[in-house]
Amino acid sequence: MRETVRVSFDVPIDEHTFVKSACVEAHINFQDLMKDVFNKTVEELKKKRLHSMLKQGFQDAEEGKTTPLTQEDLDNLSKMVNILCALT
Repeated sequence: MRETVRVSFDVPIDEHTFVKSACVEAHINFQDLMKDVFNKTVEELKKKRLHSMLKQGFQDAEEGKTTPLTQEDLDNLSKMVNILCALT
């Protein structure tokens, strides 16, 4: 199991009450909902970062700042994308 940390933040009471009551009506565990939202946000940020890294890599290669991607580089990137897609 991965090491974890507790995340805590303040929200307006009316928003908290709304979400909690909506969870009760939908028979959804509030904590599970918050974890799910957090995990989806993390995955989206990972995808954006990967996209940014790829875009920068292609721009650098086009401008001659780096060598073009090798087949090994492409294979590694493909594995990364597959792992990210499997997590969503």
